[in-house]
Amino acid sequence: MIIGSTRWRPGLEGEDISRPTCPDDAQVPGRIAHLLHAPCTADDWRAATLHCLRKRLFPELDWLAVHAPGGEGHDFVLRQSPCFALDIPSRKRFAMASDAGPDDGDLAILQEWIEQRRPESVEISLSWNELALKPVQELAGLLTKAPCAVHLNLSCCGWAPPALRDLCDAMSRNPHVASLNLGGARLDTDGSKALQGLLTVTQLSSLSLVGAKFPDTDDFQRLCEALAGNTSLLHLAIGNHGTLTIRQASSLSEALQTHRSLQELEIEALELQAGSAHADRRHVPDGLIANGELRKLTLRTTALNQQDCDALEALLGREDCRLRCLCIDTVDPTGSAAVVRAVLANRSLTQVHPWLYPDTASQLEATFRSCSSVTTQENVLNAALGKP
Repeated sequence: MIIGSTRWRPGLEGEDISRPTCPDDAQVPGRIAHLLHAPCTADDWRAATLHCLRKRLFPELDWLAVHAPGGEGHDFVLRQSPCFALDIPSRKRFAMASDAGPDDGDLAILQEWIEQRRPESVEISLSWNELALKPVQELAGLLTKAPCAVHLNLSCCGWAPPALRDLCDAMSRNPHVASLNLGGARLDTDGSKALQGLLTVTQLSSLSLVGAKFPDTDDFQRLCEALAGNTSLLHLAIGNHGTLTIRQASSLSEALQTHRSLQELEIEALELQAGSAHADRRHVPDGLIANGELRKLTLRTTALNQQDCDALEALLGREDCRLRCLCIDTVDPTGSAAVVRAVLANRSLTQVHPWLYPDTASQLEATFRSCSSVTTQENVLNAALGKP
């Protein structure tokens, strides 16, 4: 079941485990029929879920867990894989929503339903909420005991200093916690240490830290050291932390170079201090070039300069490069040629999704047309140019 903004969790091939697959003619359960009308919106679905949760309508929750709003003339569709998703809107973002923010007891009821029904997977999004003591305690209890895969979105949440430490402690005792989004969070020293400990003892497969703030610069370095020793992460999203010092950038490079399980990396607005001038700052860590395990690389909202493009060319030119998907935003015109050369020479890529300057796209097309020996890259280049 997908509600609102819970589609933050990535999949290795872009697969949505809860996507609709086939129409279903089953009628909406009578006790929630007044809440769901075709065409059903995400807000309708969210309201129905919260209503069922707070009224303890467990059979209706069962129905919601395997259905989704329909499309192409269908009222509702079956999910490919049952996945319960709870998205509780925050009062900060939905000031007019009477049900905004987690109520005392919401997560305790969800835990009861999980223990009875034992679904395959649960997604919980509490983004932008100010988490009081009671909801944190309930969430910690759920994370400790949940017998299914849990994907947790705490992006841009506010909390008292001990909250993240308590939640990390709960997650460390449950091998089923699979994904954690702390984007935009402010990580004090205690929270950073708790996250470092979590990376050493759990089987966490996805971690997002985009926009996370580290008031103590040493905390970021220690987190990179924990990442270097981690063996479970398949997906990592970082960036927009402010300009990293040379020491921090070195720690990040070492972590990316030594991490052998990582298959997807997203870098967003990352700045590495390399000189006094803003133009001298790089956006691609050196350690990335030495990682031959990556399958998907996303460089978002970053204008890659010549040095960055040279680094990207070096990565794609490795004989052991396994990269299948490359997503990039803008490239400085001076580095366009390096990107073109890298894509043309690489033999592992199957998807390229660039948002390039117009002259770069034209150059890419012109280079392809002049090189008859690279016909194996036709699908890649067509995708890059936005062609069918």
